[in-house]
Amino acid sequence: MLSDRELQKAASRDLCERLAARGDARTIVREIDHWAYFPTPETRASFVEAGIRAGFRLRGTSEPTGPWQGFGAQLYHRDVPSDEAMEQVTLLLYDLAEESGGDYDGWETRILA
Repeated sequence: MLSDRELQKAASRDLCERLAARGDARTIVREIDHWAYFPTPETRASFVEAGIRAGFRLRGTSEPTGPWQGFGAQLYHRDVPSDEAMEQVTLLLYDLAEESGGDYDGWETRILA
């Protein structure tokens, strides 16, 4: 059985493969957005602060719209969406979210050919 970290790496690789399948060169630097969700505004703020210290920028936050949702944070950075780069970045944000009591929810970017 795969660990949560291994599942995160697999999800990131899958997204990189889907970008390539849709014609993305995956060699062009662009903004890449990441989402994470937290049980309280304070835990979200802790994650955002840690992410900014790690070189990310805050794009925005969201409030829960239902009992199953958390307090959201959307961070972004500029990079090439290669397998290696995205694995490192997603694991860093996964760990920062977990340390802050939240859940990393993945990333997305525009397709550039």
